[in-house]
Amino acid sequence: MNEREENILLRAGETIEKLGLRWKVQRHDPLGDNGSADVLLELVYPGGQVEFLAEVKARPMLRVGDELAKLRRVDLPSLIVADYVNPRLAEQFREIDVNFVDAAGNACIRHGGLYIWATGEKDTLRIEVERERLRAFQPSGLKTIFALLCRTELAEADYRTIAKHAGVALGTVQWVMRDLIKEGYVLRLGRFHRRLVKPKELLDAWVIPYSRYLRPRLLLGRFEATELNWWREIDPRSYDGLWGGEPAAALLTRYLKPGSLTIFSEAIPVRLVVEKGLEKREAGRVDFRRPFWRVDTHERNAETVPPILVYADLLALDDTRTREAAERIYEELIDGPFHAHLSRWSR
Repeated sequence: MNEREENILLRAGETIEKLGLRWKVQRHDPLGDNGSADVLLELVYPGGQVEFLAEVKARPMLRVGDELAKLRRVDLPSLIVADYVNPRLAEQFREIDVNFVDAAGNACIRHGGLYIWATGEKDTLRIEVERERLRAFQPSGLKTIFALLCRTELAEADYRTIAKHAGVALGTVQWVMRDLIKEGYVLRLGRFHRRLVKPKELLDAWVIPYSRYLRPRLLLGRFEATELNWWREIDPRSYDGLWGGEPAAALLTRYLKPGSLTIFSEAIPVRLVVEKGLEKREAGRVDFRRPFWRVDTHERNAETVPPILVYADLLALDDTRTREAAERIYEELIDGPFHAHLSRWSR
């Protein structure tokens, strides 16, 4: 490297330090005549360390990705170290999975469990590491995973079919499936075939981010009622809704006496609110939540939301009664279909 490139490498190292990480140069010209990498860097982060073959560029352009493609023939991840990467190019690099760090405080690095997206804005790194460690567990990805858990054979379909059933964009399915394959939940068989091989593990991984990121977005309103026994007298479908949470568990297992009611509907059913004298209260016991799945994900004539969702919502309530009910839902309605799915491949 020349003096200018050495200076870029030094100042980009300051960006890394500001992000709470550090790197050290392992060696210059690591590939010799077999490649164009300028330097081999070891990046040390809280979860471990990883080596990158790095290209140092004063003003990189999009076609630099072609040069990185050459480096990818070597069994090490690649990285661009730059003087400055403008916001538009940064987004393009992010979309095509090109790792970069510049001297102006910008960075995008994705490798294994490490994910960094920094644009020089305060706290950007912290937010992205917490919420985007795996893109599959962002809200749109959670919708895709939900469809796969409800219909385990859907993982074998083409991406357009999955997108249609999940109600998400085609691009969402592409990166969700990439993450699920990388994490071992989905097995790739040849170029075009896949199967969901760890449904229970995927459900366990889905429940917490669903409760944290997607579930709060679904709340339409919370109301209070003088008593709750009226829930047994109505069919929520007559109000364009479905039972979720505790009443759904009570219907599905005949085990739980609901201490709260949840109805999933596209809008708050005003007729029901008036008929039952419900009053809007922040800590009310009657929740109305917006559905996030397509009809094809579930039986059309069902009175309750899918068991997978009942299970997750019961765990989100986090008390002994609902945890016990969630275990029954899993044992009686989820475990059997999961085993039946897996047994198709063991015969």
